[in-house]
Amino acid sequence: MNLKILLIIPLIFLGAISVKPPPVFEEDYQQYISMAEFNKKYIADLEKIKALGAPDSLAPLIYSKSVKYGFAPEMVTRLIKIESNFNKFALSNKGAIGLMQTTQSTCKAYNVEYSYDESVNIDNGLYILSDKVNQYGTLELALYSYNGGWKAVKYKFNSHYVKSILD
Repeated sequence: MNLKILLIIPLIFLGAISVKPPPVFEEDYQQYISMAEFNKKYIADLEKIKALGAPDSLAPLIYSKSVKYGFAPEMVTRLIKIESNFNKFALSNKGAIGLMQTTQSTCKAYNVEYSYDESVNIDNGLYILSDKVNQYGTLELALYSYNGGWKAVKYKFNSHYVKSILD
């Protein structure tokens, strides 16, 4: 490699030399900068998800499904942790399964697949939660309903569950 290039590269990284693209490539440059900023945020969000206990293999899936439904990835991670402790084979005594602990009756009511598959289960759980947000108007009330049905919304059963997810 050329000695001049070897001397210039560290100066670029240290910010001593500004590298600006020719005007023809300005749009591409802006798109590149936007993508770089997105990647920084994505990596930071993945780290937050993992810090909450999610396995490395689940973090990107939790992130993508959260973004798809407009939920904060950290909130979704806490929800999954409380529901199943990241156990994709979790089965409750009421027949709720998977990471999001969806029940067969709820899946049938929403016309979605009753599945242990991580992607399907998270997608279905967030689809159901999203509908409950639309139905009840707030995420807090939607979480009461997700956990215990309409009676939980009315009487605020299991407030510890909701607070643990929203904190």
